[in-house]
Amino acid sequence: MSRLLGIDPGIGGALALLSDGEVIEIADMPVVTSRGKRRVDPAQLAALIASWRPIDHAGIELATARPGQGSVSMLGYGRSYGIVVGVLSALGIPYSEITAPGWKRKLSVPSDKGAARLRAGQLLPAAARHWPFVKHHGRAEAALLALFDERMNGGD
Repeated sequence: MSRLLGIDPGIGGALALLSDGEVIEIADMPVVTSRGKRRVDPAQLAALIASWRPIDHAGIELATARPGQGSVSMLGYGRSYGIVVGVLSALGIPYSEITAPGWKRKLSVPSDKGAARLRAGQLLPAAARHWPFVKHHGRAEAALLALFDERMNGGD
């Protein structure tokens, strides 16, 4: 029974823990406001992930620049990504970096956030209650990242 963690690392992202194809834990990315800006809180993130142990593997969406994305936005996303990777490394949790086009293509997930939530509900129907609104797209994507990781690394 593998316990796989999926992570959408953005400020509006989330974490989802999957075991045997079922979401057993889900949480929004812990954030703190500092100097008027919201940022991932490394201490809260580490405490959250540690509380979900044991975790066999994590799949994290790889931070990449997207067309039209501003430099300030990309810097913030990269910072969040770095914090997540640092926390996973400090806790000794092995992880894979997963490209958005790769996992979305494999699971037939559209780029539209609402449609992605619907697809997550199709693939993980028992967990769909965790992402009832568009603002919860990070939860759905984290769960899908864990599912992708399971399918690529020995599940399904």
